[in-house]
Amino acid sequence: MLNLSAGLGKTLIPLAFFLCLLGVIQVLFMAFPSAIWSVFALAIFGVYVCTLAKFTPVSFLLLLPYIFFRATTLLSGVAIESGGYMEDFETQGKATGAYIRLTAVYLIFISFGATIIEWGFNYLRSKSEDLLLIRERTQRHPWVWGFYAIFIIFSLYVIMIGLTEGFPFLTSADRLGFRDVGGRGYIFYMTNRMLAAYLFGIIIFLCSGTRRFMAIMLLISMIIISILFGEKFTSLILIAMYVVTPAYLMNKSLQGSILHHLIPAIGAVAVLTLPVILMVYGWSDRPQDALEKLSTRMVGQGEVWFIADRDTDDAFIFEGKSINHILVSTISPKADEMALEPPFMGVMYFMNNYMTPGMLSLFLERPALTLTFGFEPYLLVVFGWIGMILPLCFYAGVYAAGLLYLAWGIQKARPISIFIAGKLLIWMVVGLAQGYLFMIFGFKLLIMAGAAFLYELISSILSQKRNGN
Repeated sequence: MLNLSAGLGKTLIPLAFFLCLLGVIQVLFMAFPSAIWSVFALAIFGVYVCTLAKFTPVSFLLLLPYIFFRATTLLSGVAIESGGYMEDFETQGKATGAYIRLTAVYLIFISFGATIIEWGFNYLRSKSEDLLLIRERTQRHPWVWGFYAIFIIFSLYVIMIGLTEGFPFLTSADRLGFRDVGGRGYIFYMTNRMLAAYLFGIIIFLCSGTRRFMAIMLLISMIIISILFGEKFTSLILIAMYVVTPAYLMNKSLQGSILHHLIPAIGAVAVLTLPVILMVYGWSDRPQDALEKLSTRMVGQGEVWFIADRDTDDAFIFEGKSINHILVSTISPKADEMALEPPFMGVMYFMNNYMTPGMLSLFLERPALTLTFGFEPYLLVVFGWIGMILPLCFYAGVYAAGLLYLAWGIQKARPISIFIAGKLLIWMVVGLAQGYLFMIFGFKLLIMAGAAFLYELISSILSQKRNGN
């Protein structure tokens, strides 16, 4: 029997407390408008996250990528409310209290997701195997060498591309535009690095000797290759998070140290990536331009929410055309095309409704270039302030289910389960960033989820037969 009351107590009681604090901050903002209140909102978010890490470490660990990048959005909000200029919308920022309200939205999403994870992970833990048995099986299983072989082949392939076409880090070429040069093999490697990071993390934690040494060396090579191809803040932070996840997930004794060790370590990695970002932006040749690019990128993290918050006052909105667009895209095999068609979806909604024609044409000329963090703003403009809570919680639950499947694969050290879960989560993360709801819950995802169910069912039947024999 799952301890539901304990799970609720660990997630929803802190949510209520911190929402009350945000309510007080909102009232103070209305009395004394100032950008300083966005700093207080960011601080409340930080304390809430530390509370989550203390009392629900597994939920914190699995939700960490979402948490980290939403923190950067709130940091962007501080810059915007302090008067930062949003080039994409040609709009000057000002203090509106928008990011106090965004903090509340983030807390609801995280708390609901954490509640689902706490319930589900308690069940998974009751079904987990002895760690020593998993270590022994992984240490002798041939999948490790197969993974190494595939990884080395693709690594050599992308290195050859870099040597032929020039590495973006060295040439200051656009890393997004380089995808057209690199081709499908390059895109496959860059897209699936995060799955490799999980597998490296498992091998480093469970194996010893040559297997562990090779995992460490190949992980370092993956980081170097990522930097050479212009990947910076986002991907490097994600790699760090994904590598440590298996150890903290499989070893309960490590979970108590998350607050004191993991959070400072991730912060240190974030600081250390700053020189890499500046170098990619051309610091060696044009330091002033590099700083301006960094500033523009920082403001861009939270600009979509500023626009949505500014133009939405209603508690409930029934945007019929958009809602129909969402429902149809959920079951359509061609949902990707629908996001680019009127009435548009996610960040495309804001690009087509708020950008000047000249700015929009610049984005459309480079399909790889887009706005980001459009999930929460899109829900707001389509459903309203109160109306968005239900779909927000629904998508949080779907995301939590994907994270639980990943946790299942990690606890069993099963590479195929991790691969399937990882692909599901890659789509979900893109959906949460771009506001493409069909990528969080849609046709392709349901097909992949069905494949996952079928694989786990067959694996369970075969395992029972082996145990019976």
